[in-house]
Amino acid sequence: MIIQIRERMKRLLIIGKFPFPSGSAASGRVQNVANGFLANGWSVDVLTFGEDNQSVAGVDSRINHQLIHPLPKGRVWPGQWALFIAPILVARDLPAVCEAQSYDAVYVYGRAASINLPIFRALKKIGVPIVNDINEAPEHFYGKGGRFSPN
Repeated sequence: MIIQIRERMKRLLIIGKFPFPSGSAASGRVQNVANGFLANGWSVDVLTFGEDNQSVAGVDSRINHQLIHPLPKGRVWPGQWALFIAPILVARDLPAVCEAQSYDAVYVYGRAASINLPIFRALKKIGVPIVNDINEAPEHFYGKGGRFSPN
């Protein structure tokens, strides 16, 4: 008698402020990252925040997408909500989200590290490994093409 032991499928959570599955360059990048993990046997969840109207059409059925803390209508300026308030609310909710799903890694996608600081702090407390993908503009690193520029 041969008994096969199956490993638990590894789980990845992708978090960020971007429309998903389409609507910006970030959408395409994240979709490509998700596809790479899916091709290597991972389970992928995408958690987005601070956006307005995101389409669910075109989402790969293997990717579980959830929008939390969307842009509220008429209460605050969009930039204030998406860049300052929503990340704090997401960080508050992450312990319950990560505990319920038992993620092996979290991929944080963002334009600037400062937006995601509350999220990083929450993930560090949880103890889940973090991959951070920052697409910071070169001028944010001491001028265009400055010494800290990733470009």
